This record gives sequence, structure tokens and C-alpha cells, in this order.
Amino acid sequence: MMKKLISIFLNLFFFSLIFSGCQKDLSADIGSMAPEISATTLNGKKVKIHQQNNVNKIIVFWQYGCLSCTQILPNLDEFLKQNPDVFKAYAINSVNDEKIIKNYIDEVSFSSIVVLKDDLKISFDRYGVKTLPSIFIIDKNGTIKDKVYGDIGWKNLKAKLSYFL
Repeated sequence: MMKKLISIFLNLFFFSLIFSGCQKDLSADIGSMAPEISATTLNGKKVKIHQQNNVNKIIVFWQYGCLSCTQILPNLDEFLKQNPDVFKAYAINSVNDEKIIKNYIDEVSFSSIVVLKDDLKISFDRYGVKTLPSIFIIDKNGTIKDKVYGDIGWKNLKAKLSYFL
């Protein structure tokens, strides 16, 4: 009986390894078309990034409590104020509840970043986010030009964004 259980367990384990190797990686790759997001503003309005064809886009996946996230967003907002009409920026939160997000936004009051709540982590999964912050830079045609996972510091991110100026 014990040998049979071990055999079943090993077969399931090896099957899962084989199956997981066949699954498509859901991460959004540089050079590919950016997946559409599934998120809403804090007022409940649906947002679609592909309707914004005349501007480059920045998507920042973030959470309140992530020090890197809460340091990058105010710097990004200031950069966008100094360079209007170059980017449309979206900050998507898949982790915190709406009340926490609203409290943070009221505290920092962004003027150039659209803050969104992810619908059931759909956008998070479509972009293959593994760490926060995760930042995607998308050109006017909807192609992912760059992506950054984790904290690279504001100076390095600003250098990447300056390429589009």
C-alpha cells in the first residue's frame, strides 16, 4: 500500500513538472504587443490602454507598503509634470484594498498618474508580474519597449524614460 502511494505521488510530481514546462510563460516580453489591462479607476471607470494610441505609456505595478514603489511614484509624477504629452502613466495596484489605495493617493495627490485597482489580478497575471514595483514602458504603437522588475532607483528609471523625450 505504501509503495503504491509513493508511486502515485512520484507520477503526479513528474507529470506536474512536464506539464508546467509546456505552459506558456504569461510575461509580457520586450518587443511584443502590450496586453490590455483589466483595471478601474478608484471611481469605478474601466480603463483601456490601447485606446491611448497617440502617446507612450508607462505601467507601474505597485503596492502600498513597498518602499521602492512609494518612492518611484512621486518622482515619476514630477517627471511627467515636467514632460507633459510624452507619456500616459498608470499605477496599478493588485494587492491593497481600495481604502488603503485612496488614503495613499489623498496623501500624495498625483496629478499626472492614473491610479487603478486591478480586476482580480487579471492585469498582474497578463503582465507576468513577479515582484514590485514592475514597470513597463510601451510605445505609441502598443509595443513593450522596456520592462523593469524591482527597485532600479529613480535615476536609472529616469534615464530609461528620457530616451523617449
